[in-house]
Amino acid sequence: LRIYKNEVALLTALCDCAGVWPVMTVTRVLSETADAAVAESVRFLFRLAAESGQWEAADTSAPEADSGYFVLAMGKHGAYELNYSSDIDLIVFYELEKARLRSGLEPQAFFVRMTRDLAEVLANAIVGLAVSWSATWAVLGYSPAASVGVTAMFFALSTARQFVLRRLFRRLA
Repeated sequence: LRIYKNEVALLTALCDCAGVWPVMTVTRVLSETADAAVAESVRFLFRLAAESGQWEAADTSAPEADSGYFVLAMGKHGAYELNYSSDIDLIVFYELEKARLRSGLEPQAFFVRMTRDLAEVLANAIVGLAVSWSATWAVLGYSPAASVGVTAMFFALSTARQFVLRRLFRRLA
């Protein structure tokens, strides 16, 4: 991931400085690079979980496919406006109904660990990339994942839907 990020950053900087790409192309390429890094990191972690027997992958070449685990980019990343020094803001959801865990594993504990590992992989593999996880702590009352140096938020998609709908209707009322 580090090599990939550095190569894309160099190519992008050359095209930027030479005036080959307009600023919107530069920010789009940097954002798509972050998207690819997140996607490959998720695939890597699901592959590890499948190899350890924790996750029952329907497709071993893409063990994350149809897992119900998804990551949304927020802020500049979500708007395709990342620049060279931007951090990425991510929010992670999982659909309990789609979890294909080994019998006896607690889904929330699994997805919390998966998300913490994702933050660690991204933070360690991509030097200079800060990862922050956005949401509201009041949802389930979890404390930050201090060991990774990010604020992590973990909750089931059904809980997220309820929370968002309540907040939306409160604002509209």
